[in-house]
Parts: sequence; C-alpha cells; structure tokens
Amino acid sequence: MPVLIEFFSGEPVCGECEVCLNFVDEIADEYGNKVEVKKYIGPSAREKFEEYHIELTPGIVINETYFIIGLTPSRETMKKAIDTELEWELD
Repeated sequence: MPVLIEFFSGEPVCGECEVCLNFVDEIADEYGNKVEVKKYIGPSAREKFEEYHIELTPGIVINETYFIIGLTPSRETMKKAIDTELEWELD
C-alpha cells in the first residue's frame, strides 16, 4: 500500500501548506484504503523531519520514492505518483 506523508511547519499553516493539505485530504478520500496517509506537523515531529531530510514545507513523500519539497505539487502529480506505486505493487 502506498504511503503518502505530508510535512508542514505548524499551526496555523501557510497558504502553500493549506493547499497541499486540501489536495492530500481529497486524494485520501478518493483512494480510500488503497493509500495510507500520514501528516507530521512542525516541532512535535522534528525526528520525522530529520529522518526524511525535510528542510522546507510543504513536503510530500510517497513511499520514500517521490519527494516534493518546498512547493505545492499539483493534485495530478501526486495522483500519478500514487498510481505508479500501485502499479508496482501489482507486478
């Protein structure tokens, strides 16, 4: 199962992170139990930020294969990455 991890700096979230949060929520709803979604928020998740080498937010990691850091990816870009991961799991 693909794992989509979102990193953002804290509450309240900036405009870029807010857009990213909305995309992630939409994708989670669309894919249902085919995708696991995790969200890490700022200082309370410092170890996870370091583990994935996240220095800018928003940050998206999909299965430790796709890293989109410091900008908001399009919804289509995230879906394409998830679909690719789902296809690999079927092989």
